[in-house]
Amino acid sequence: MNTSRKLNRRGFLRTAATVAAVSVVPRWVLGGPGRTPPSEQLNVAIIGTGGQGITNLKQLLEHPDVNISAICDVAEFWDNSHLYYRHNGGRRPAKEIIAEHHRQSVNGRGHDCAVYVDYRTMLERPRDEGDQCSRSPNAHPRLFPERMGDLMKRTLARFSTGREVGQASCLPAGRMPAPRWLAMRAKTGAALVLMAAVAGMPLQRTGGCSTILAGKQATADGSVLMSHSCDGDVMGLVYVMPAHAYPPGTRLPMYWNVPRPNTFEEYQANVRKGYDLVGTLPVTETHRSLILAGNLESMTTGGLNENGLSIGIEFLPMRQGLACDKGRVGPNSNHWTTSLIANALLRTKTAREAIRLIGAMVEQYGFLYYRAPGAGVALPIADGREAWLMEIFGPGKDWTPDRGRPGGVWCAQRIPDGEVGCSANRSRIGTLNRHDSDNFLASTNIYSLAEALGLWKPGTRFLWNEVYGGPGDRSNSLREWRALSLVAPSLGLKVTGDPALDRYPFSVKPDRPLTVARLMDLMRDSYEGTEFDLTAHAAFKGRGGKSPLACPWGPHEMLDLLGLKPERAICTPTSGYVFIAQLRDKLPNSIGNLLWFAYGPADTSCFVPLYAGATDLPASWNQPANFTRIDRQQAQWNFRLINSLVQRLPYQPAIKEVQAMINPAERRYLDLQPALEQAAAELLRSDGRKAAESFLTAYTSECAKQVGFAYSELVDYLMLRFLVSGPEFAPPELPRILRPMVPDRASVESRR
Repeated sequence: MNTSRKLNRRGFLRTAATVAAVSVVPRWVLGGPGRTPPSEQLNVAIIGTGGQGITNLKQLLEHPDVNISAICDVAEFWDNSHLYYRHNGGRRPAKEIIAEHHRQSVNGRGHDCAVYVDYRTMLERPRDEGDQCSRSPNAHPRLFPERMGDLMKRTLARFSTGREVGQASCLPAGRMPAPRWLAMRAKTGAALVLMAAVAGMPLQRTGGCSTILAGKQATADGSVLMSHSCDGDVMGLVYVMPAHAYPPGTRLPMYWNVPRPNTFEEYQANVRKGYDLVGTLPVTETHRSLILAGNLESMTTGGLNENGLSIGIEFLPMRQGLACDKGRVGPNSNHWTTSLIANALLRTKTAREAIRLIGAMVEQYGFLYYRAPGAGVALPIADGREAWLMEIFGPGKDWTPDRGRPGGVWCAQRIPDGEVGCSANRSRIGTLNRHDSDNFLASTNIYSLAEALGLWKPGTRFLWNEVYGGPGDRSNSLREWRALSLVAPSLGLKVTGDPALDRYPFSVKPDRPLTVARLMDLMRDSYEGTEFDLTAHAAFKGRGGKSPLACPWGPHEMLDLLGLKPERAICTPTSGYVFIAQLRDKLPNSIGNLLWFAYGPADTSCFVPLYAGATDLPASWNQPANFTRIDRQQAQWNFRLINSLVQRLPYQPAIKEVQAMINPAERRYLDLQPALEQAAAELLRSDGRKAAESFLTAYTSECAKQVGFAYSELVDYLMLRFLVSGPEFAPPELPRILRPMVPDRASVESRR
């Protein structure tokens, strides 16, 4: 290949126009027994075997009338484990999947699939090879459907050998399951050919998390507040892990299983295989905790313990050369003994204790981000006295447990009591002072590791986020700007969209004290009233004003059609859950600490009070999500369905319906909170801790149940309201979340 053909992946995806073509094989060419006749077979050549490309490839292989005859990608291998798709991509994984499929399904033989690096070479194949491929406009936001159609027609003419050529169509890749595409092909009598996509996700599908932390003097009630969204399109989970006391000298086995499963089949194989034993953990006792988790393996991603300690999690890009595959602990894991978050919740009582324990485990066992092996992590950590942001990066690829060096590098900075800080998936800690232990905690190797790896030279400026953190992108800087601007608009913070220029203070003094209700609003923000507000785009304006279809982030097919790209906002449809930790050290732990928990994206989810004193949750809330089918008995499924419906229905009227159900319920929870907590405190004084916890468990469970019931009904309501019409149908009635009641003594006694 000459030098003019050399491509990088960015250039490849910018210039590659994937195309479709159809060859009709005569009907007299018949297939053998159990085989699809060639005239009914669709040959597909795939350009782009990244995240969505591999997903669609697997779907296509389920259909006997599809033959994958060629694949093309500039990369031999892509590690997509930190992205939504959670599987590897590139030419080699794609060809291995195809070969394995044919070994299992076609007389145990492999399959000869042509492999290309340059799409232009593939398109220059002889005409009689008859491969078909098409390109989603989704992967090239400026390539509109009408232009794509012209390109496809030109390619059809090029590939035609004089036989009749059927009509080809182009559909957005990754947004419609392969079975549906193939069914449409059968209905139209035309060969409808995909595909396929990019290694990364489209912008509106980007994973990541957003966090806002407020010191106790920056809030209206003197509480420490921490709001956090766990994004990345996880299926969330919340459950109570009981406390446990262990005999003196107990060392628990530490279990670890990497790489993490990317598919349901891999998860089942991991379960059958069992865990890998990687060490032992000294434990004397564990504290009861509300554990937040997600994904197939229900890995711990945050929570709140009975002492009022709360933790969240954020993926962080880190500098090249820091990742190490020999680590044995990470922020999350498929077993709590190797999860830093779980260990901190179960084994410590305060934010400072949690930071020191996490740091010690990183140094002893080695850091490896279970979900994203090439990434660092930010852990927002708070208790009733203070809030911290802890950041952890790898020790370098050559680290081994027996070398006597720390297995990672870490630093934590405290949010000043009267200020508000934020984090949005890039390192936020800049200048640090290791001698100021009131505001900074750090590992001993912060300078030595940077020097050893060539990341910093003594005598030059040391900024933590530049030395160890990756540069990030505009999706990070825009959220930082938006969060700090909303809490302190008087600062007039500027935004350019360039993350290198848009660096903001670690924390700011708010213009007015924050409240739980205000944080609920902040977590639902999608740049309303700013230049980044997608719903205000001219494409959504009609004669009557804003279109009812105007949506901040979807549906993706519509945005592709209009050529629009939503910016990553604080609120995102990929949230598995969102919570606001309200932590107050002036009240008993079981009463003063709670999570306002939403089982899905904040804009369509109701925040429910889950108290630290709760010892159990309803079965419809505390079970791992069913990954084999839609389960309407599970709360997380109904929350997910509501969000999906709202995005795909006329957004403007649909979101108003959802808000009309959510807003009154949240106001009632907040209004009832003082009386409820006073009743719990009186019960604690008169009857003791168990009585108060039974009281709070009854209240928490009732709130969760009523919200769960309402969301199940809301799914039906939205479908009947927007998808079914006709005078014969009775007008549907918007579901209501019933007013919570303070539990009476009888209900409390029944739980004791």
